[in-house]
This record gives sequence, C-alpha cells and structure tokens, in this order.
Amino acid sequence: MSFAWSANAAASWMNCSGESRDTLPPESFVITGVGDMVFSEEDALNTRSLQEMMSHLTGADLGLSQPAFLFGNLEGPITALTETSKPRIPGVSYVFRFPVATARLLKSSGFQAVTLANNHSLDYGGAGLTDTLNHLAQQGIVGSGHLRGKFELFSLEAIKIGLVSVGFYSMQNDIKELDAMAELIASAKRVADVVIVAMHAGAEGEAHIELPEGPETFLGEARGDSRAFAQVAIAAGADAIVGYGPHVLRAAECIAGRPVFYSIGNFLGIGGLSTQGLTGVAAIAQLAFDANKKLIGSRLVPLRFDSNKFPQIDPAGRAIALVRHLNLLATQKFKDFVPAQLTWGALSETGY
Repeated sequence: MSFAWSANAAASWMNCSGESRDTLPPESFVITGVGDMVFSEEDALNTRSLQEMMSHLTGADLGLSQPAFLFGNLEGPITALTETSKPRIPGVSYVFRFPVATARLLKSSGFQAVTLANNHSLDYGGAGLTDTLNHLAQQGIVGSGHLRGKFELFSLEAIKIGLVSVGFYSMQNDIKELDAMAELIASAKRVADVVIVAMHAGAEGEAHIELPEGPETFLGEARGDSRAFAQVAIAAGADAIVGYGPHVLRAAECIAGRPVFYSIGNFLGIGGLSTQGLTGVAAIAQLAFDANKKLIGSRLVPLRFDSNKFPQIDPAGRAIALVRHLNLLATQKFKDFVPAQLTWGALSETGY
C-alpha cells in the first residue's frame, strides 16, 4: 500500500450519499467516539499522554458554538484495590487497573461518558466496578453498558443523546441477543433525538482485522456477529454505530444511510496495549448533526502513536488508506456491503 499526503491534510465530513463538506455550520453538534483506553498506573504519565489530543477531544478545533459530546471505551476499572481473582497469562489474559485520578483526567479531557460493556471492567470484580462508577460519578461522567437492559440518556442544551453500549457478556447488554438489543435501541430512540450504539465485539489482533462472515469466537468466548447486529441496530433506530474491541481498525459501512464503524482501534494503550504494526494505526470517529438533529455527515480522524504510545493526529492518513482497503475486501466478501466514504486531505491511493 502506498499513498501521497498533504501537510495540510484534513478529513472532510461525508454522508452515506457521498456528499462531502469541509466545514460545519457554527450551530452544528458533534459527537466524538474514541476506541479502547488502557491507562497506566502513573498519574503524570496519563496526563501527558492526552495533552496533544485535548483540543480534538473537546471540539475546540472545530470552532462550533456547541461543545462536542465525547465518549470512549474504558478497558479496566478505576480502583485502589490491589487483589484480583483474574489470572494473568501473558499473551492470553491481561488484568488492567487505573488510578483514582484517572476519572478527573477523563473529565478535564472532555469525556461525558465511558463505556464499560467490555471484558476488563470486572478485572477487580464487582467491587472494582463499583469503585469505577463512584469515581466517575464524582466527576460527572456516566458509565455505560455495565447493566443489561439499560441505556443512558444525555439531555444537553441542543440535543438529547441516547447511548446504548453493548458487549458480549450476559450481565451486560449482549450483542448476541438481537431481539433484546433491538427493543432497547428502539426504547432509546423514543426519548432521544439521536441514538449512538457503542459496540464492543469481535476477535482481537491483526489476524482478525478483516470483517468476518458470521459469529466470532475468541479465547473460547462467543463475541457476536458484528454485521448481523449492526443491521438489526440500524433498523431499530440507531443513528450510528462506533465499534472497538479488536484493537485494530476494521471496515466502515453505510447501512440504510447510517454509518457503521466496525472498529476504530486503540486510542490509548500506555497501560499495556501494543502499538506495533497494524495496532498502531487507529482513528477517532466523529458524527456531525445540524440544528434540526439531522446527520450532516461523519468522518474518521487518523491517529498514530509516538514512542511513548501517546496518540497523535497522523498527517499521513494511514488509517483512511487502511479502512479503504478493508472496505474493498468487504465488498468482495459481502454482496450488500456499502462502504462508507472516507477522505483525508490530498490522500490518493496508488495501489495495495
């Protein structure tokens, strides 16, 4: 794969009809989703890790009258507990834990919500999850998806947002329970202007970067059929789906005119995630809505990671080129796959 890039590269907002725009009306509202977050146990390092991304997370770089709504996947508990019953098996099973000050850092970085429907929120058991929820609540941040049958509603000044977070465990909102999830999403749509589904699913690592056919199993766990779920979720009223969990990028699709990002990869891995190879190519997903709460368009903002594993905007736009390639593979595999349109400045593909 090779491509050219412009030093002034930027992502245009695209809708599922292929219409693009470089800027948004001032009254637009933007929802930003980031991928998997694994903080370290050092507060100072955690603070430094997000400094370069701050304006992109808060939406200050967009020049809009409304602040962005920001959420991401928190892959572990915020707790001072030191004992876990979960075994640490290198290369197989990992245990994550983040210091209490992490909640304050998330707040100062602009997060209104973090998703907890994942395979690490219970690394320190129910007590660790309770600690997490308490520390988040003290900072005004909502934990989402840890209780099955629940969604979160955010009544902001300009818009009501329903956030439905799904994982693959029965105690959480379970991606495998399609009928129940359809009912939950429909319930959220009845009270919200916009419904965003945060999806934690799929096998992990470079070997699983292509969107597969049918259900996925990883480490003996049934992790759902992402595409079957996406079709049900959009039909039930979801306005967009933002996925993570595989720790790599995956294809991006339009279903019934709504964007589905099957995996946007890692956002922060300083506490134990790899940034080597394709795990070091990731993106932020952004969704723009107009004053009438209608979707204007979406975009992926490409990320790279420095030697400290700190996230940075990637001027080369490698994430865009990679997702375009994965979309091509998906169109060859699925006859009804409609690839989401993605841009990044002057990026031009010259081959794979």
